[in-house]
Amino acid sequence: MAQKLLTKEIINALAKTPYGSEDGVERDNKKVIARYFGGAAFVCYVLEDDSFFKEYKEGKKGRMVPTSTDESNIEENMTVFCAQSIGHGLELGGVSLKEVFELRFRPFGLGVERDSSVEPFKHTLGELRKMHSEDWM
Repeated sequence: MAQKLLTKEIINALAKTPYGSEDGVERDNKKVIARYFGGAAFVCYVLEDDSFFKEYKEGKKGRMVPTSTDESNIEENMTVFCAQSIGHGLELGGVSLKEVFELRFRPFGLGVERDSSVEPFKHTLGELRKMHSEDWM
Protein backbone atom coordinates (compact mmCIF):
# COMPACT_ATOMS: atom_id res chain seq x y z
CA MET A 1 0.00 0.00 0.00
CA ALA A 2 1.32 3.44 -0.92
CA GLN A 3 2.18 5.87 1.84
CA LYS A 4 -0.25 8.78 2.34
CA LEU A 5 1.42 12.09 1.62
CA LEU A 6 -1.17 14.13 3.48
CA THR A 7 -2.53 12.76 6.75
CA LYS A 8 -5.26 14.04 9.05
CA GLU A 9 -2.53 14.91 11.58
CA ILE A 10 -0.78 17.13 9.03
CA ILE A 11 -4.07 18.78 8.02
CA ASN A 12 -4.93 19.49 11.65
CA ALA A 13 -1.42 20.85 12.31
CA LEU A 14 -1.78 23.20 9.33
CA ALA A 15 -5.07 24.42 10.79
CA LYS A 16 -3.17 25.42 13.93
CA THR A 17 -0.62 27.47 11.97
CA PRO A 18 -2.45 30.01 9.80
CA TYR A 19 -0.53 32.26 7.44
CA GLY A 20 1.82 34.52 9.37
CA SER A 21 1.46 32.70 12.68
CA GLU A 22 5.20 32.02 12.72
CA ASP A 23 6.22 35.59 11.87
CA GLY A 24 9.04 36.73 14.14
CA VAL A 25 10.21 33.19 14.90
CA GLU A 26 13.86 32.61 13.88
CA ARG A 27 13.84 30.28 10.85
CA ASP A 28 15.76 27.46 12.56
CA ASN A 29 13.41 27.65 15.57
CA LYS A 30 10.24 27.15 13.51
CA LYS A 31 8.45 23.88 14.27
CA VAL A 32 8.18 21.49 11.31
CA ILE A 33 4.80 20.02 10.38
CA ALA A 34 5.99 17.60 7.68
CA ARG A 35 9.08 16.75 5.63
CA TYR A 36 8.85 15.61 2.00
CA PHE A 37 11.77 14.45 -0.13
CA GLY A 38 12.49 12.94 -3.52
CA GLY A 39 15.10 12.38 -6.18
CA ALA A 40 18.69 13.03 -5.26
CA ALA A 41 18.22 16.53 -3.87
CA PHE A 42 14.60 17.66 -3.38
CA VAL A 43 13.45 18.38 0.18
CA CYS A 44 10.50 20.38 1.53
CA TYR A 45 9.93 21.19 5.21
CA VAL A 46 6.32 22.32 5.72
CA LEU A 47 6.18 25.10 8.33
CA GLU A 48 2.71 26.69 8.15
CA ASP A 49 -0.45 27.05 6.09
CA ASP A 50 -0.08 29.69 3.39
CA SER A 51 -3.58 29.43 1.92
CA PHE A 52 -5.35 31.83 4.27
CA PHE A 53 -7.64 29.05 5.55
CA LYS A 54 -9.62 28.66 2.35
CA GLU A 55 -10.55 25.18 3.50
CA TYR A 56 -11.04 25.89 7.21
CA LYS A 57 -13.76 27.23 9.48
CA GLU A 58 -13.82 28.42 13.06
CA GLY A 59 -14.43 25.55 15.46
CA LYS A 60 -14.70 25.17 19.22
CA LYS A 61 -12.90 27.77 21.33
CA GLY A 62 -12.11 29.83 18.22
CA ARG A 63 -9.70 27.27 16.80
CA MET A 64 -9.55 26.81 13.06
CA VAL A 65 -10.52 23.34 11.87
CA PRO A 66 -10.72 21.82 8.39
CA THR A 67 -14.15 22.06 6.77
CA SER A 68 -13.52 18.55 5.48
CA THR A 69 -10.93 15.91 6.26
CA ASP A 70 -11.12 14.74 2.66
CA GLU A 71 -7.40 14.90 1.94
CA SER A 72 -7.88 15.06 -1.85
CA ASN A 73 -10.00 18.23 -1.56
CA ILE A 74 -7.52 19.95 0.73
CA GLU A 75 -4.49 18.72 -1.23
CA GLU A 76 -5.95 20.18 -4.41
CA ASN A 77 -6.22 23.67 -2.91
CA MET A 78 -3.53 23.84 -0.22
CA THR A 79 -0.59 26.20 -0.36
CA VAL A 80 2.02 25.93 2.38
CA PHE A 81 4.93 28.04 3.60
CA CYS A 82 8.05 25.92 3.69
CA ALA A 83 11.81 25.65 3.51
CA GLN A 84 12.70 23.79 0.34
CA SER A 85 15.71 22.89 -1.75
CA ILE A 86 16.58 21.24 -5.03
CA GLY A 87 20.15 20.67 -3.97
CA HIS A 88 21.49 24.24 -3.80
CA GLY A 89 20.52 25.06 -0.21
CA LEU A 90 17.25 25.68 1.57
CA GLU A 91 15.17 28.77 0.94
CA LEU A 92 11.85 29.93 2.38
CA GLY A 93 8.73 30.38 0.30
CA GLY A 94 5.24 29.24 -0.57
CA VAL A 95 4.43 26.16 -2.62
CA SER A 96 1.34 24.29 -3.77
CA LEU A 97 1.11 20.82 -2.22
CA LYS A 98 -0.54 19.57 -5.41
CA GLU A 99 2.55 20.60 -7.40
CA VAL A 100 4.89 19.02 -4.84
CA PHE A 101 2.95 15.75 -4.89
CA GLU A 102 2.98 15.67 -8.71
CA LEU A 103 6.79 15.96 -8.94
CA ARG A 104 8.58 13.07 -10.70
CA PHE A 105 12.31 12.53 -10.62
CA ARG A 106 14.61 11.09 -13.27
CA PRO A 107 15.58 8.54 -14.35
CA PHE A 108 12.73 6.33 -13.11
CA GLY A 109 9.94 8.85 -12.56
CA LEU A 110 9.69 8.24 -8.83
CA GLY A 111 7.57 10.69 -6.87
CA VAL A 112 7.86 12.54 -3.59
CA GLU A 113 7.79 10.66 -0.29
CA ARG A 114 6.81 11.81 3.19
CA ASP A 115 9.35 11.32 5.98
CA SER A 116 7.20 9.27 8.36
CA SER A 117 9.63 9.88 11.24
CA VAL A 118 8.66 13.57 11.31
CA GLU A 119 5.57 14.19 13.44
CA PRO A 120 3.93 17.64 13.43
CA PHE A 121 5.59 20.09 15.87
CA LYS A 122 8.00 17.47 17.29
CA HIS A 123 11.19 18.96 15.80
CA THR A 124 12.46 22.40 14.87
CA LEU A 125 13.72 23.15 11.40
CA GLY A 126 17.24 23.60 12.81
CA GLU A 127 17.21 20.14 14.39
CA LEU A 128 16.09 18.40 11.20
CA ARG A 129 18.33 20.52 8.99
CA LYS A 130 21.39 19.47 11.01
CA MET A 131 20.23 15.84 11.13
CA HIS A 132 20.05 15.73 7.32
CA SER A 133 23.11 17.97 6.69
CA GLU A 134 21.13 20.64 4.83
CA ASP A 135 22.34 24.23 4.64
CA TRP A 136 20.67 27.52 3.80
CA MET A 137 21.13 29.03 0.35
